[in-house]
Amino acid sequence: MKTLEPYIPMNEIRPDELLKLVNQVEPHRTFPVQKRKEIPGTLSLARGFSLTGVDGPAADDFRHFLRNCMLVRECAGGVPIDCRLRPELARPGRYENCRMEIRPARIRIEAENEAGLSRALLYLEDAMRRRNSPNLKFGVMRDWTCQRLRISRSPIASYRFGGGWELLRDTNFYPDEYLNRLRRARINTIWVAGLFREMIKSEVLPEITGNADEKALDNLRILTERAARYEIKVLFFCMEPRVLPPDHPVFTRHPELRGTVCGEGENSLAMLCTSQPLVLAYLEEAIRKLFTQVPLLGGMLQIFAGERATSCRSIDAYMGSGDRPCPRCGTMTQSEALAKLITFQFEAIRRTAPTADYLVWSYGIPVHDFKVKEEIYSAIPREVVWLENFEHGVVKEFFGKKVTNEEYSLSCTGPADSFRIMAQKQSPATPSVWPKFQFGNTYEMPLVPYIPVPSMAWRKQRIARQLKCSGALVSWIIGGGGDLMLHAFALAGSGKAMSEPRFLDALAATLYPPEAVAPAVKAWKIFDRAFQQYPCDKSIFYYGPIARSPGYKLYLTGDIPLIAPNYNWGIDPRRDIQEYATPTGKYWTGETLSPMEIAHLFRKIAGGFRRGEALLEHPALGQLRNVALAMTIILDSAANVYEFYELRNDPARRQRLTQLLQAEIVNASAMMPLLLRDPYIGFQSELLYYPVSVPILKDKIHHTRQMLKQLNRRTTK
Repeated sequence: MKTLEPYIPMNEIRPDELLKLVNQVEPHRTFPVQKRKEIPGTLSLARGFSLTGVDGPAADDFRHFLRNCMLVRECAGGVPIDCRLRPELARPGRYENCRMEIRPARIRIEAENEAGLSRALLYLEDAMRRRNSPNLKFGVMRDWTCQRLRISRSPIASYRFGGGWELLRDTNFYPDEYLNRLRRARINTIWVAGLFREMIKSEVLPEITGNADEKALDNLRILTERAARYEIKVLFFCMEPRVLPPDHPVFTRHPELRGTVCGEGENSLAMLCTSQPLVLAYLEEAIRKLFTQVPLLGGMLQIFAGERATSCRSIDAYMGSGDRPCPRCGTMTQSEALAKLITFQFEAIRRTAPTADYLVWSYGIPVHDFKVKEEIYSAIPREVVWLENFEHGVVKEFFGKKVTNEEYSLSCTGPADSFRIMAQKQSPATPSVWPKFQFGNTYEMPLVPYIPVPSMAWRKQRIARQLKCSGALVSWIIGGGGDLMLHAFALAGSGKAMSEPRFLDALAATLYPPEAVAPAVKAWKIFDRAFQQYPCDKSIFYYGPIARSPGYKLYLTGDIPLIAPNYNWGIDPRRDIQEYATPTGKYWTGETLSPMEIAHLFRKIAGGFRRGEALLEHPALGQLRNVALAMTIILDSAANVYEFYELRNDPARRQRLTQLLQAEIVNASAMMPLLLRDPYIGFQSELLYYPVSVPILKDKIHHTRQMLKQLNRRTTK
């Protein structure tokens, strides 16, 4: 039924429903204390507390915890908790240093900065939660992090093709409740995206920015001011200078600015030549206005090669025979041209905002051009931060066959050789190298709020420590919910390193009541072992049914072509409605594995999640159980789809086809209550949409019953 394909009005979610996703109360914030009696060797807050020296959300949140979870009142005769700033606590390579001294009659907290005070209060909260009582052990405790910036974003913030640039919309994608959840997960930076030409008026090249809406700058400024209350910085993400049509008015007036031209006709693009002083003046003006009108902006994050065409040499690896390289930038090597642009933009930022960060990401430079990365890295200012994908390039083996991961992955530990090589280049004279992770969830499983494998956070953070990475991009477009995996990331990167068993126990004791800790940890271990078997070929989760199961339809006849390249999230390359498709070539499987091998692996993983889910009976583990059950259904359904299309033309396998169709009715029916229990399940952040919804599942069930009737008619003939 065409009317029930994705991107129909009944499946779209309203802004108020989006906000429910980020305003959900963390379950552990509702667990009241169970033990109130004094414990020898500890200071008890049961008689009350008074908090001084700190204010704002950190103080309000700590008071809320003590009153509502520890059942402790704030009163004049309570235990004094005295907070003070001591900048001399700062240490090289450690950030947000804090010291907590617990004595018989008082608590003294000292920190190098306000963020350190926030960290200290969260540390004490976690200590009391793990003890399940308002008691703190006498002595001195310290905490810090080795990562100066931990960067994520709102999972409901629109990213251009999901509904327009977030800064040009009226919806508040970062309500205070969500900012506080990020602070509690020790995320201290968010990124927001935009285009210079759509938000910053230019006097240098007014032809480019005639439709610019500078309310985006106002929205960005307001966001930076609100986020600062939670000790959170904001980075502006861009890919500049962005390409334009070759016949754009700016090229009519200034034909000399036209650089590299790619494509022909209406699909052709021309790049603004950064060898031209006028283009550099335009960029300088945009950067100056950005940081002047948004004075609290923490910095800029830039993809300088790949994802979208920007400067003349940004897409060397993707140019075709009919494309016309820029005659000016073509006289330089690619690394010279790109390093020159990075250096210019860094210096332009520093002239207006001396303390702002500039992060660059070489996403689009392919592996075979790795030397270009190294040359750029060695030629840019040491103050620039270099982002490198952590798992891209990791090789896994299935059935004696090697599969190379080319996306973010929570089934691959990493690091890839490319990341290790770049990280080992760090020195006082060269840029810092930070991992670009995708915690929360990945495109391996984009329809759940998180993939519950916290051991992966411990492993990846351990490697990041060993490689002396002083920051991390924690979540890209999906996965920023502020839930289990972000807390796991924070704990694994906080203070002194701990063993994996101790880490899992501490994480579970922070998030759940005592009686739920052991089953949660046991389930996590089962999930971890199962998910490592994920066949991480990007064709499987870009083009295959995993991203729309159990809503994916099964057809007994006909062939709906799968257009490439298209991400099989319910849209085609032009972001139009995409029909359900039957397998075409290797698009569903990649070059290595067969459909039946993928189905076998998905069923093995589903079996692991089913075993782990059965352990999660405690009410406090409700969301974790829902997520595990949803993953079980999605994986099993995707396996059924692969097998069905592999067997549907074999007359001898009609009984098995009947079983698969019946199983899909069961899967779709089982998924519907999960969607109603948790609005995050079925939601895809990049699309701002539900590729799996109750209407789609009802349609799937109706369609499948029709296929069963059709199959039965074939069998009886």
